[in-house]
Amino acid sequence: MLNSLRQVKFNCLKTTPYTLHPTPYTLHPASKEVSAFLSAIRARALSPDRPVLRKTAQNPDVYFQARETVNPYYAACPNIMQSYMDKFAAQTTRHYHLLDYHGAIDAERVIILMGLGCEVVHEVVSMMLWLSPQKISCKR
Repeated sequence: MLNSLRQVKFNCLKTTPYTLHPTPYTLHPASKEVSAFLSAIRARALSPDRPVLRKTAQNPDVYFQARETVNPYYAACPNIMQSYMDKFAAQTTRHYHLLDYHGAIDAERVIILMGLGCEVVHEVVSMMLWLSPQKISCKR
């Protein structure tokens, strides 16, 4: 009985404009005014499908001033990250750096990359340097 009552409650809420009364499992039809009001609110709601820009008076100079205020945080980020990598290395003996350079010091060709391809390119550069002395390196 309880499961069928829950299913009826779910179906009514899903298909018709009902509102719940404070007592459980009691459904009362919403008035047309409330339904219209809720529909209007839902129509004005923000959604990625309907982006809206409302009541803004920010000129480009003010915008860029605000963007410039966050620069010190971005500038501090590499040092903070490297300090945590050093702490990690102290505990695990695995050393990581923000940038790792591998290859010839006077390289004519340098590959700069990040992500999954780093290990593959590292091995390719090692193999190319081993097979023939080329001026190639990679930075990751």
